[in-house]
Amino acid sequence: MNHLMPHLRRTRWVASGALAGLCALGLTTASIHPSAAGPALAPRAAAASEGPPLSSYRQAWSDEFNAGFDTSKWTAKEGYRDPKRQYNTKNNVEVSDGTLKLYAKNDGYGTAPYTGAWLSSNYRPKYGYFEARLRMYNAGPGHWGTFWLTGTKSWPPEIDVSENMGNRVSTGQGSYLNYIYEGGSSGKFSRINFTDWHVYGVEWQPGQPLRFYIDGVQRHTAYGQPLTSEMTMLLTHGVGTGTWSGKPDSTTPWPGIFEVDWVRHWTK
Repeated sequence: MNHLMPHLRRTRWVASGALAGLCALGLTTASIHPSAAGPALAPRAAAASEGPPLSSYRQAWSDEFNAGFDTSKWTAKEGYRDPKRQYNTKNNVEVSDGTLKLYAKNDGYGTAPYTGAWLSSNYRPKYGYFEARLRMYNAGPGHWGTFWLTGTKSWPPEIDVSENMGNRVSTGQGSYLNYIYEGGSSGKFSRINFTDWHVYGVEWQPGQPLRFYIDGVQRHTAYGQPLTSEMTMLLTHGVGTGTWSGKPDSTTPWPGIFEVDWVRHWTK
């Protein structure tokens, strides 16, 4: 199956220059939306391997989400992803109890029946090891939470370090690991239960294929066009309406929660 087209639909607005239009929204460094409704979150499990795959790396950047939402590190998008489908809002972003929560809701806004959340990093590195500890919580058909990277000036490239579709919870396919480049893609389902806590990472070095890791174990190697430009890290949670993420139905729980313990970048 060619998985490129669902990604084209998801990221088309990035290619049109919308990513370059992201700007600071005057958010506070406190929890953005501490009163967001939702089920109580289960306690975090102990992390597995949290370090980079090579001992020669050093940590260059991180957000541990222990002191509220940091606007110096992230920009939250406010606006339509698709006027007929979803509106991204900072009201669906919450930092509490040491984790980031991105909500997908069926509350609607304007012409869109659903709302989601979209964060892009103000930090734009080139090369290194990128990782995040995360899980999809309260997930069902239509929910779509992803930790990914994209070019700062154009799309593609796109690196999906952990792409999680709510309709895959029952299939056992797990988180999708993928690299999209001009004219092609290289992806693989991980067979990991993404409703549990896991550490997802990707190693990107010049002249080498991309190496994807889960809990410190390499799970996928992606070949394609070499990456040579700076990348932006993104954390997004949306609502899909197609076969890739599934359409919300009577079994879809609301709100869907994409929960992130931390995000880190390592460099040599």
